[in-house]
Amino acid sequence: MGALPFERITRWIEGRNRPRQGELKLAQRNVYVLPSRAGMLYALVLLAMLVASINYALSLGFMLTFLLGAVAVVAMLHAFRNLSALVLRPGRAESVFAGQPAEFSLQLVNQGGTERFAIRLFAAGMATHEVADVAPGSEQSVRIALPTERRGWLAVPRVTVWTTCPLGLWRVWAWWQPAMRALVCPTP
Repeated sequence: MGALPFERITRWIEGRNRPRQGELKLAQRNVYVLPSRAGMLYALVLLAMLVASINYALSLGFMLTFLLGAVAVVAMLHAFRNLSALVLRPGRAESVFAGQPAEFSLQLVNQGGTERFAIRLFAAGMATHEVADVAPGSEQSVRIALPTERRGWLAVPRVTVWTTCPLGLWRVWAWWQPAMRALVCPTP
């Protein structure tokens, strides 16, 4: 008898989030889209406008409601396109002493012809997220700093790459587990 479906799904998810050697190209299978808080409020307002238009038989109300709904759909496509086809490449990590922040260099490579705006990176342990804009056909280096408590090898935790650009209605994100580590030396 085979494994239970829940166990198979758990193994599949864990297998997808293993540390990756080399680069990761973001595509449809690893970029996720959900509405942000502002997007949920926007949807609620659109629903209220639709109910009012139905109740009072307002033709212009219908037009405005569907126009604003179309704007939300187009914003979702643009937000997805902001992350899609972006290449994430691990950089370098220097050794540090215990108690000092370990800095990891990550490369964002834009091979396409459109500019990528407000790409944010965050890993567990960071004080705040890093923000980068990537010009068409170029790479942008982003440094993330992680605190160190004890000596030994410090591996990079899972990095969340996300954006809410252009209108803030949608949160588009991807997870990346780069196979990078830094040596934390004993404090002199």
